[in-house]
Amino acid sequence: MFALFLDPLYRAPILGSCLICYAAALMGVCIFLQKRALVSEVISHAAYPGMIIGALVAGVFSSDHWIYLFTGAFLSSLFAAMFLQWLEKKQVSTDAAMTATLSAFFAVGLLFASYLQKMRPTLLVEVQKCLFGEVVTILDEHLLLYAVMSVCITAFVYLFYRRLQIHLFDPVYMQVSGIRGRLVTRLSIVCLVFSVVIGVRACGVILLSAMLIAPASAARVFSKSLSSMFVLAGFFGLASAGMGNAFVLFLSRENGLVEPVFLPTGPSIVLSALVLVIASYVFSPRKGFVMKIIRKAAFQLRSTQENIVKAIHKKQQGFSDLYQTESIPYLPLWISLWYLQREGLLCKKSGLYELTKEGSRKALRLIRFHRLWEVYLTKYMHMPSKHVHVSAEEMEHIITPEMALRLDALLESPEMDPHEKPIPGRFA
Repeated sequence: MFALFLDPLYRAPILGSCLICYAAALMGVCIFLQKRALVSEVISHAAYPGMIIGALVAGVFSSDHWIYLFTGAFLSSLFAAMFLQWLEKKQVSTDAAMTATLSAFFAVGLLFASYLQKMRPTLLVEVQKCLFGEVVTILDEHLLLYAVMSVCITAFVYLFYRRLQIHLFDPVYMQVSGIRGRLVTRLSIVCLVFSVVIGVRACGVILLSAMLIAPASAARVFSKSLSSMFVLAGFFGLASAGMGNAFVLFLSRENGLVEPVFLPTGPSIVLSALVLVIASYVFSPRKGFVMKIIRKAAFQLRSTQENIVKAIHKKQQGFSDLYQTESIPYLPLWISLWYLQREGLLCKKSGLYELTKEGSRKALRLIRFHRLWEVYLTKYMHMPSKHVHVSAEEMEHIITPEMALRLDALLESPEMDPHEKPIPGRFA
């Protein structure tokens, strides 16, 4: 993989797409946190009429058409962003303003495209390549432009980080406190448009919006702060570009595994970003689907262990007794008993399990939590005493010692529960 960065044929496309996706990911964080993901779609589609007009101008002057294409795309996207803001100031709903701007600009582009097809069909072919991207057209001389763009966007995020933080999370406070937020807003729009216009070379007009949102979405489930989200989004943008290029190159070469298949790089980059998003939401330590299942299973196993401790506190029981009376499946019961013995809460004598001194303390704590919650429900929630047992059976596994102290203070240290049973003391 690292040899590809030195290969004169693949170096520019890979490095260029990595820089483009990195810059797009940084600006995608801003619109993702503002819950304005459709803005990326609006701005990317609004670049299309600018490209068509730029191609028409290039056809007149017969010069380097890519300069005119990118200039037209930048001005068109910037005008679309300003037009969108103007509609929102006129009390047009955000979704309606975005839909109207997107469809109107793209329709204008299609009208001019029909005219360009008659005048310069070869230029129309070049413009159409920007719809889905064409990474292979990136050359070494283009890398400087992409590097400057990435550095400028990184510098903007670093220098205006505090203002961006307020602007993204509390724009009302920014207006009330007198902080100049107009400059940040305008610069963020310019950087967003710049990253979109340059990025059409890699992913295209239609797919680029995914590269703005996907890395930010993947970074959100891992990050606890805005700074970490920017860093992770940039990393996921780079990873998406690298994975997309590697996948395409792997399939296009004679590797002995599959026949050579030539796939477009832009869609491959977007699909790689989608894979990262799915993997993030599945394996994230805090919000991942797998970790949620593990935490749920761990909580259920801990509840089973505590129920076993309470049951043995009432009466010494054997394995078969617990299996029948507590209705615990065989495997969780076996694991729980093994763990409780390993932790020194249970011991086995003559085929029966009994609690150790530490096990008895744990059982009394659970009973205390249970009965305190019953008192709370009857005293403050005014629930009948016959209906509080089920809720207390669940809450005794959730209440912490700190919560129990607060309940004890709130209830003025009760000695009996609603069923006239004694409540163990806090030092039991």
